[in-house]
Amino acid sequence: MSSMIGHARTTLLERVQQFAYDDGSYPFLRRMSRHHRHTYDHSIRVACYSLKLCEAMDYTAAEREIVLRSSLLHDIGKLSVPVCLLDKSEALSSTEWDLIKEHCREGDALLRDWGVSGYVDCDMILYHHENVDGSGYDGIPEARLSLSVKLLRVVDSYDAMTVSRSYNKRRTHEEAFDELYRCSGRYYDPYVVDAFYRVMCSKCC
Repeated sequence: MSSMIGHARTTLLERVQQFAYDDGSYPFLRRMSRHHRHTYDHSIRVACYSLKLCEAMDYTAAEREIVLRSSLLHDIGKLSVPVCLLDKSEALSSTEWDLIKEHCREGDALLRDWGVSGYVDCDMILYHHENVDGSGYDGIPEARLSLSVKLLRVVDSYDAMTVSRSYNKRRTHEEAFDELYRCSGRYYDPYVVDAFYRVMCSKCC
């Protein structure tokens, strides 16, 4: 696995793309790119936001590397979800929704099977759809959600809101943060939302 996150003369996106290319996780990302390009692109953007935020939150270099790799792979379980479901514009049936929700557990299982679980934060893979009020896919209580899980929950939601999909109208930066703040304390950790807002309002890398 890679141990470098370069800085000199590169943009944030270039840094993340280079890390992904050099890292041992690249074959898994390449599989995702072939399976569902939107999920791959989403994962790259989420990793950019995660890296920018954890740098602002004074994560150590080793912690940043784990967060970056885990963010790149957070949706890898969607390899097990048919593309027709990932792109479906109509409302999902309860059975289809249950299959979508399984991508967190599927991702964790895949990473363990591939022998790379020691290089990622498995909680970020498992719990990135959990909410601080104890709701979410599995109803995990806040006490079990790490700061990195809460960080990923915020940036994952922000990207989902600000990109157009067949089932989702793109929101502006301001509209997305209105929603993050509206749900702060329920779905999202207020400290993380505030930190992310400050980061996103600062000069871009």
